[in-house]
Amino acid sequence: MTGPDEPAKPDAWVGRATPPPGRSHWPTEPTAEQPQYVPASYPPPPPGYILVPNPVLVAQPPRRRSGLRVFLIVVGVFAACCAGGATLALITSAAFDGKGTFGSAPPGLNTPVEDGKFRFTVTSVSCGHHTVGTIVTRQAQGQYCIVDLNVTNIGTKGQLLLDSVQKAVGSDGAVYGPDSTAGVIASSGTSTWVNVVNPGNSVTGKIVFDIPDGAQLKKLELHDSAFSTGTTITL
Repeated sequence: MTGPDEPAKPDAWVGRATPPPGRSHWPTEPTAEQPQYVPASYPPPPPGYILVPNPVLVAQPPRRRSGLRVFLIVVGVFAACCAGGATLALITSAAFDGKGTFGSAPPGLNTPVEDGKFRFTVTSVSCGHHTVGTIVTRQAQGQYCIVDLNVTNIGTKGQLLLDSVQKAVGSDGAVYGPDSTAGVIASSGTSTWVNVVNPGNSVTGKIVFDIPDGAQLKKLELHDSAFSTGTTITL
């Protein structure tokens, strides 16, 4: 304790710190000796970046296109492709016939066509016959259409020639198969059909179709075998 005339002593300091002269503690308000702490300021981030508390500069992800915009782009591309495909199809169908011959009419009589190992040439078609043969005859159910044709093997191996795999198509879309017996009789008994034709050899014969009276044939579908795609002759 001190007497009334003794000056007041400063509060005791604990620890190794030494108080400044004439001060027992720091003031609570900022003074010239102890200015208030001001956080350091940073320059604004460059465009495309945001400032996070670390502080770490993080690049903003690119904005996604809206769903409507992507949908419109896809529709536009699809429409352009469809329009181009339709135009190409029209040009192709106008310039090519069914057998891929540029600028030519569909194959007809006396025009060679090919399927597999065989080349077919139809030379004539005659309908309205009710019988075939002279000594041995055969009666038609309706009318006979007799097709004369030449067949050449253009392959490198022998191929069996069958009339049973050939077809005739009527103007109404009906499909007719041949009368094999009438074909043998119409060919004067020669064994043109059900024969092996070797490479380079040719045979000539007749195919006979029994179709209704009044019906007309529109085309023939000729095949080198039962499994071939076939080729077409228009009549």
